[in-house]
Amino acid sequence: MGVTSNEVGKFQLKVPEKFWKDSLVISHIGFADLKIALADLSGAQKFYLSRQSLAMEDLTIVSPNGPEKMAKYRTIKAVRQQNDTLFSKITLDSAFQLAQRTGQEILLYFTARWCGPCNRMDMYVYPDSTVANTLKYKYLSLKVDIDSEYGKKLASRYQVAAYPTFIVLNGQGKTLKRRASGMLKQELLDFLDGQVMDLEDGLTAGDRTAQLFNRELRGKFRPGPGVAVGLLPGGGNIGFSSRVLVQMEKFDWMIRPGIEYLSRYTGNTRINELVLPVDLGNTFKRVTVGGTRVGIRYLLTPYFGLVKVDGGALNTNTYGLRTGVEFFIGDTSNLALTAVYNHGMKGGFNVEKQEVLNRGLQLGFLLAF
Repeated sequence: MGVTSNEVGKFQLKVPEKFWKDSLVISHIGFADLKIALADLSGAQKFYLSRQSLAMEDLTIVSPNGPEKMAKYRTIKAVRQQNDTLFSKITLDSAFQLAQRTGQEILLYFTARWCGPCNRMDMYVYPDSTVANTLKYKYLSLKVDIDSEYGKKLASRYQVAAYPTFIVLNGQGKTLKRRASGMLKQELLDFLDGQVMDLEDGLTAGDRTAQLFNRELRGKFRPGPGVAVGLLPGGGNIGFSSRVLVQMEKFDWMIRPGIEYLSRYTGNTRINELVLPVDLGNTFKRVTVGGTRVGIRYLLTPYFGLVKVDGGALNTNTYGLRTGVEFFIGDTSNLALTAVYNHGMKGGFNVEKQEVLNRGLQLGFLLAF
């Protein structure tokens, strides 16, 4: 029919009806030619121009539906656009058709919003440029939400029972390799570039993922802010505490300095404290429950601060030591419940003896990022 050319990455063609059985060939310097049957075009469809190396560009072709097909001319518009996501929005059937034309392999990534290992990969693995380029340009990468109806059907079709699961297919639908676990950067690249098959080491996907992320993430010194609230039961009255903090972890060790306000009653006397506690923790147990990491750590907390009694009866400093345990959820951030005993060495208030005796149980709820 003819040739049209420009340098702006956009074109519009009016194809006479007598040519509708022909094909459209799109050529772009540095890219392989893309041949499309005009009869197959309907609505807006996304295609890919593939380079001789890895990089690709997206091409959206728009062709009218409905009665306009019967017009004397069929209008086709194409716009080159940048792909801003690692995973394609096309269906698996469309990916098979495209893979057969381009010779690329298909990557199915089964995930869910509630999947802890998937979320950690979102934070620490996919932002890496090498990983992103491999997912975007070497593979036809499809992200499958297993909570959707479509995702459930694919999960059943490929017998997916753990998340995340990665499956590599060829254009004919043959499974080339698969892996059911979270992966660190190099492990994901090795899987995508190499011939890593199923892992049969007896570990669950959650346990294997925990091992991987514990080794890398817990080996880094990771500071993060946090907040905490607590109760101070005892003496027939319940006091409360509030705290802002910074939590820093490396492997199983944790240090958590902060500033804390406490208010409690002794009889009818209200005591207010402003203290600087420093939590020192050591994790002695971690397990995986439903794909989520939980653990327990010992706590030792020296503190120092000031005490003020209502009415100004006593203003003094306070110090002591807290000991206890903390139950927490997560590896890269913590949601925790704490139970400690406050061994006050100075602070609090005894009306009769005019001395400080701040000892008792303290329960807390903590969120560290």
